[in-house]
Amino acid sequence: MKNSFEQKLILIISKSLKISKNKVNINLNHKNCKNWDSFNFLTLITNIEKSFKIKFNYKEMIRLNSYKNIKTILKKKLYEKKK
Repeated sequence: MKNSFEQKLILIISKSLKISKNKVNINLNHKNCKNWDSFNFLTLITNIEKSFKIKFNYKEMIRLNSYKNIKTILKKKLYEKKK
């Protein structure tokens, strides 16, 4: 079972990219998702930032090209935020 952080992230990705939640998995990336275009990507970043109350810098944004990377970078941001 996925934790609430992961469930929240999956929901945000699903809504932002306009795909079903079951398509959001460790293999999802910008190359294998036809809805992962520039507009939906910006929507995704904005929705993640609003929901988790964080801001991505440019270097982080470049790396946000897969579910796996988003999850990793977001966890790191949230950990740093707690400090």
